[in-house]
Amino acid sequence: MRWICLLALLLTGVALTPATSAWAEHYEFERYSDQIAGRQSSVYQIVGDSKGFLWFASDTDGLLRFDGYELIKWPDDAEQGMERISHAGVLLSQNDDIWVATWGGGLFYQRSGYASYRRFQVDENDTHALADNRVQQIYQAQSGQIWIGTLAGLNYINAESASTDAPALQRLPEYHPLHDERIWGFAETSHGIWVATSSGLFLLNPQDFSWRQYVLFPEALDRVRANETRTVMAHNERVWIGSNNGIFEVDIASGEFSPITFPANREGDTQQRSPRANVLFATRAGTFWAGGSDALIQFNPDTREFVAHGDAFLVLRDVDVRTIHEDNSGGLWVGSRGQGILRSSATEQQFRHVAADAPAELQELLTRTVSMTYVNDQGDLWLSVPKWGCSSYGSWRLGTLGTAGGIQRAAYREHFNRQHR
Repeated sequence: MRWICLLALLLTGVALTPATSAWAEHYEFERYSDQIAGRQSSVYQIVGDSKGFLWFASDTDGLLRFDGYELIKWPDDAEQGMERISHAGVLLSQNDDIWVATWGGGLFYQRSGYASYRRFQVDENDTHALADNRVQQIYQAQSGQIWIGTLAGLNYINAESASTDAPALQRLPEYHPLHDERIWGFAETSHGIWVATSSGLFLLNPQDFSWRQYVLFPEALDRVRANETRTVMAHNERVWIGSNNGIFEVDIASGEFSPITFPANREGDTQQRSPRANVLFATRAGTFWAGGSDALIQFNPDTREFVAHGDAFLVLRDVDVRTIHEDNSGGLWVGSRGQGILRSSATEQQFRHVAADAPAELQELLTRTVSMTYVNDQGDLWLSVPKWGCSSYGSWRLGTLGTAGGIQRAAYREHFNRQHR
């Protein structure tokens, strides 16, 4: 048997029911602005760790950790004596090691359980040193191998060296096209590691480093950044990219790109402009989002169409979205360039009044205060509602809660326990 804690929402006859469709979800965002968060200008990455904490890579106070109540600054012993460093990304490894990408300060590493830090920087005398001190992305493959994308090339760390006191940084051979290419992002499928670069999308074999290049505009290979791929996302063996020209799904076999478009019935809509996508993200419920240079927008991967929210397609208009993260409760966190941290609770749209679905005899009472809730082993929900004018309580068996529409059956029984408080 299970007891349900009484929440403020339950006090007004509101119940939590699963969303009927991922495409119908709606989010209301607000800026998160506690004492530390309020002064953050740009946040380039948000990730969660195995304990449920959230980590923020910012350009104002560096690396921050959120424990559910407040943000605290990651110990900055490694950065003492240095000017402020903009943090571009963070990786919490499979072994809970911390890797921090900075824009100009190189790469920082803290092994799990240790207080000391190690810093990696450019070294002209070391052919395997960090390719550039401006580190854009850090990614760990399922094998444990770590990939570091910089402004001027790709580094990697083999799995057996990744979680040691002295991880060995490696560099691709000089003849490799990713040796000195700007790296924007990573993803992984069974085919290999996908690398988003300023020269298009690359599929990289992590064992022998063989590669295949995918480009949107083959006729423009000689034009600087014409094929720039700003982000890549893999989900269930499918691959999408974000570029200056919008969002596309990649046909892995043929190399063809299929664009995400606006629905045909919205022709002439003033918002019909594909975003310059900085980040792509899929929630656990299967909602797909793209963060662009001036908005957040949702899309359906199966119809390859953008999804409207009411009369508008663009959410968070005029916000330069750089990262999206879903917390354990299903809420979305957005890191932006220039406007700090924004957050929304997905559960907001999953709460609704149950009175409309209840038997007519109960509808009025279910708009009143609910003092206690209970769910038995059969999944039946019981509510205790104060009876007006006296201190007696009546409990009504509302029926089994369904997975798609709240109360599934209207059968109920009334019981009076006549207990006085």
